[in-house]
Amino acid sequence: MAIINHESNTLNHSASFTSKDVFAKRKAGDLDEAYQIGFKLVQSLPNDEWNVKALGWCLIDLVKRESQANNFEAVNVYLTQLNNLSFDPSDKIINDQIAFVNNLSNPANRELQKAKKASKDGEHQLAINTYRQVLHEQPDNQEIMLSIGWELYRLAKLQFNSENLNVFAVKKLLNDYLKLNCEKPSLLHSLVLGVADKLTKENNFSLVGFIKVWGIENLRDEDFEEYHDINTGKVYPSLAAKVIQHASKQAVEQSELDLLSKMLPLIDKVLETSEEKIWLELNKARALNLLGDFQSSFELAVKVAKQKIGDYWVWELLGDIQINLDINKAFNCYCRALSSNPEEKFIANLRLKLARLLTEKGDFSAAKYEVNSVVESRNKEGWAIPEKVNEFLSQPWFDDAEAAKNNDDLYKNFASQAEEVLFQNLPWIKANLGGAFSLPDKPNKKRRKIYLYNSANQFPTEITLPERRFPFNKFSEGTPIQFKGELDPTTNHFTAFQFEERDGSHWDVFSLVVGVVDNVNENKKLIHVIFDRDVDTVIPFSRLSQRYEVGDSISVKLSKSKTKYGIKYYSVEIYSTSEAPSLKILKPFSEAVRVSNGLGFTDTDVFIDRNLVDKFNIQDGLIVRGKAILNFNKKRSTWGWKALTIDGVD
Repeated sequence: MAIINHESNTLNHSASFTSKDVFAKRKAGDLDEAYQIGFKLVQSLPNDEWNVKALGWCLIDLVKRESQANNFEAVNVYLTQLNNLSFDPSDKIINDQIAFVNNLSNPANRELQKAKKASKDGEHQLAINTYRQVLHEQPDNQEIMLSIGWELYRLAKLQFNSENLNVFAVKKLLNDYLKLNCEKPSLLHSLVLGVADKLTKENNFSLVGFIKVWGIENLRDEDFEEYHDINTGKVYPSLAAKVIQHASKQAVEQSELDLLSKMLPLIDKVLETSEEKIWLELNKARALNLLGDFQSSFELAVKVAKQKIGDYWVWELLGDIQINLDINKAFNCYCRALSSNPEEKFIANLRLKLARLLTEKGDFSAAKYEVNSVVESRNKEGWAIPEKVNEFLSQPWFDDAEAAKNNDDLYKNFASQAEEVLFQNLPWIKANLGGAFSLPDKPNKKRRKIYLYNSANQFPTEITLPERRFPFNKFSEGTPIQFKGELDPTTNHFTAFQFEERDGSHWDVFSLVVGVVDNVNENKKLIHVIFDRDVDTVIPFSRLSQRYEVGDSISVKLSKSKTKYGIKYYSVEIYSTSEAPSLKILKPFSEAVRVSNGLGFTDTDVFIDRNLVDKFNIQDGLIVRGKAILNFNKKRSTWGWKALTIDGVD
């Protein structure tokens, strides 16, 4: 292709064209023809601003086109023409473009174009190599560093998409990125941190070591935002939440105190919005302990322990913290940890901690049992014996002491004292033991009803606990018991920590309520009793000690529970009574009645049903005496009064 042809016969009459034609042809893609017209116009009218501008834009496009084709001879010709034109200095757009295309004639820029093309074609390593050649000549060029950084990130990302992750390759890519010293904080910097976080599960990768160079202070506000998948609707933890969770755990294990100090405020920031807090709170408690804030560490560890009371490791953590506060409480916590029957191969350090305290107490027999248990377990697993074991073996008392057969009684005796440390600030909650039951779909998993005293309500709060949680089967239903625990009023979930029998009488957390029998169902052999608005229950004949008729009073201890059908009430104890029920549910009346279609209505809107109207031959205008009961009209969804018994008609 000829670079330039100014003598085109089709353009001899340039006077018939204007700059508008140049712009139009350029826009239509006829760049060469637009250039020819523009060149002629500038030759004929070199001082016309729009002619110059039209030609300038053609030359800019031509330089870009020929640069992409690596036709740098043409690039230089067009650039020479472009630089010989004069443009308004205030026209920033065209002047910036001129500056940009002038760089395209630089040999380095030719390499950059190659690198960009390689990146676009997915040849990221070739792009990196090409960029590095240019960076060697321009070592302070931040844009090139950034381009290399993006290519390194893309290569690392591809590794995670492959079937066999090459950990060494990803670690090298991360290391190469850190050497670039790219701009930070930035999107790329955060994305690279995300790659590093994915390697956390690899044993030979230290996220802590990476972050110390990456700079934990470079987390952006955006990194603390959860990720919402618009396709699935799922919500995922933020980058900061994942990284801080993993890094804080590693930093504690490696005793990285400086990093932990920097991470504490970030942990708090994540906890503000985190739904799953327990593991981050655990790491924070361990960090505070390492940093010497023992009291704060213990208070947070207690919060974690309440959620993981059955796990040995949480009691070991409490012991590790109490070592700095109260050595006796630490001893109790270690005993409580071992009373949880943990898996032997995981508790060597725990046993050796307890052995040291036993030695200080002079209980060499118990201490020797702990040390021997560690040796036996390690030999069984084929693992090395810890150096701390050798320290015990070299002590004078060790050979002379006779090892205990086991320390089970020791653990049991001090475990309860450990729980007192944990729950010392929690009050005892009075309760009565309810019945055991199992769900149809889980017949082998029995649960137990518990009725907690509720000072704010006449009805106890009904909760359920696994039957095996405590030795419930030792006691009869209604037994006075007490718990230390925490009740979530929103979900009605009760977390029970301690349990014991207490002084009191059966069903003593219940109050007696007096109700009225408003229906006796002979077929189903049960009675219906109402106590107040929305408070009623049914009682089978088999649980009654006497015969009840409509209108009789009855005294009951009621439990209240939430079911999928709404609030339900159940009678746990039933008594006969001569006490009159509340006038709120049963009232006498003596009023004139109006009868319509066989139904009666008094002046105060007591409803008399057809059966009573017929039975007592109630006529319009007569005075009727009787008792009316509170009644809910389902059709109208309103509460009113209904005649329950008729004492006379005047």
